[in-house]
Amino acid sequence: MLCECGETAVLDVRRAEYYCPKCGIVIERKEPEHYLPRRRERELPKRNVTKGVIPEPRLKIKRKKMPKTIEIAESIARALQLPKNTSETAKHLAKKAVKNGMHGRRVAAACVLAACRMHGVLRTTKEFEREGDVTSKELLYSLKTLQKKLNLRVRRFDSEDYVRVFAARLNFYGPPLENAIKMARIAEEKINAKPTSAAAAAVYLSGDFSMKDVCSFFEVSPPSVRRIASALKLYCTHHQQQDSSAMSS
Repeated sequence: MLCECGETAVLDVRRAEYYCPKCGIVIERKEPEHYLPRRRERELPKRNVTKGVIPEPRLKIKRKKMPKTIEIAESIARALQLPKNTSETAKHLAKKAVKNGMHGRRVAAACVLAACRMHGVLRTTKEFEREGDVTSKELLYSLKTLQKKLNLRVRRFDSEDYVRVFAARLNFYGPPLENAIKMARIAEEKINAKPTSAAAAAVYLSGDFSMKDVCSFFEVSPPSVRRIASALKLYCTHHQQQDSSAMSS
């Protein structure tokens, strides 16, 4: 390509134009070829080479996902092998908790615990710690918050409940059972022991069961059972001495 002055035009790749290096006149502007493919890719839709048809765009179907709190409550209920009615109550409480702005694993575990207490299904806090991945402190705090938010009245399991469940599963009846219930109440009320620990110590003292069996059933440590058992013995001995001295006087 020649200029009017007779000089050969030069291509400026950056500006995409031909200009005269002598007089500086722009002779022709041209879009560089390396710009074309990208622009074509942007502008033209991709075609199916085999069929020669433009594929229709896929529609994204939005599925309504269940909130995580409800899913977690269901998984904890399954892990604890709860009855169907108890699991349904836990799911219902979780839905109400989500509507009230409560979320998370602690809330889900608290909903399951509340459902267990409402239906009288006994599960220890140790089981919730293992299956729900929460501490007992977090679980009980979340349960209190749930009760306030949803205005729930949930009965707390006491040591007698734990003793009766143990008796039903291991055929523990008669006078030893009555004695165990009495001692469990004393341990919980007078010694301020936890319900599970109080029940374990009472069963250990009243029945013919090994420390290992009792601790594995109630999921408590042997030192805590020994400590409460020794405190129970001292308490009972002290009251027997008082009663004998009162009768003699």
